[in-house]
Amino acid sequence: MITLKRHPKEGRVLLNNNPCVVIAQVDPDPQVYYRVVITVNEDEQFEESWSKISDRLEIDLRHFYTNRFPAQSYDLSTSTITKVNEPLIQINLTINEYALADDSLISTQDVPQFFMLETFMPDVFDDSAKLKLLGSTIKDRWVHQFSVIRVMFYFNNSIASKIRYTLVNDQHENLIVKEINEISPGIYMLQLKLDIVNLTKVNYLQIGDETKNYEQIVLRLKDISYYSATPILYKNIHGAFVSADLFGETSIEYPHERESYQLNDDSYATYQVTTSTAIQINTGHLYQSQIQLLKNINESREVFLKLDNTYQKARIATRKSPGAVKNQFLYDGTIDFIIDPITGDNDSKFDVI
Repeated sequence: MITLKRHPKEGRVLLNNNPCVVIAQVDPDPQVYYRVVITVNEDEQFEESWSKISDRLEIDLRHFYTNRFPAQSYDLSTSTITKVNEPLIQINLTINEYALADDSLISTQDVPQFFMLETFMPDVFDDSAKLKLLGSTIKDRWVHQFSVIRVMFYFNNSIASKIRYTLVNDQHENLIVKEINEISPGIYMLQLKLDIVNLTKVNYLQIGDETKNYEQIVLRLKDISYYSATPILYKNIHGAFVSADLFGETSIEYPHERESYQLNDDSYATYQVTTSTAIQINTGHLYQSQIQLLKNINESREVFLKLDNTYQKARIATRKSPGAVKNQFLYDGTIDFIIDPITGDNDSKFDVI
């Protein structure tokens, strides 16, 4: 006999890095054992045994699906809203009770279907909200005329509806009004190329449905800057690439790592030199509402920098991120990046049969 005592409510969205323990009351008889069948997105199923403690079965799903989420990519060629399926997976869980003597099935219990949202660290997420920005989105940011905005959000509507986004300038004029019809609940990525509009000093990106705006992002045009902007793409805590622009000084160094061996006369000979690229980029001036950007980037697990008109993969080497200081209104910070040496290949010079 299996009786559920604690389980996710049907249809709710849980974060895979937050605690998630399903508890069932089971038969304490040592002559029975339990196996849990987990189905991901209705097309991948796996099964494993689960130990009971007296008359309780505790199934801890935290971190269990870390490697079940497909990798996400990006395409910056268009302005669009697209549904992002990779970070949200559907979970069906069944608990089966078997007799130890002959492995016969005694009873079975299904857990109500629920969903898991990928996250690299514990976070707070309200899946009952109508529309919610995800990944600690910076709601006040500097941009330039050729910026590409990428914003991830959760849309929760049980019936077909619309998503509307509007770009408004500081004269209360609509620069862009776009509606997407027949939208189903889920995770979405809004990508907006700003080169198609004439921005003013302050602009407002508003996201909502056909009735109201639920979220707003302030876009401040940096039209005068001593340094040119460095666009970056970084993965947020949900594994999706979002965008930012850094407007401060950029410095580049080339660290060298040398490997050598000792000769018979006790001298040393260098046999290999590995050179990487170390890049330090200052953010330029930030308001207090914007300094979260440094923490977001520094926590990212995958970053691309736009250098020489090409996005190049980099690693972050910054040791800490600055926080707010009482009575301070302007901030800046630097982020350290490492670009590893290019790995070449000779594939084009081989015949492959």
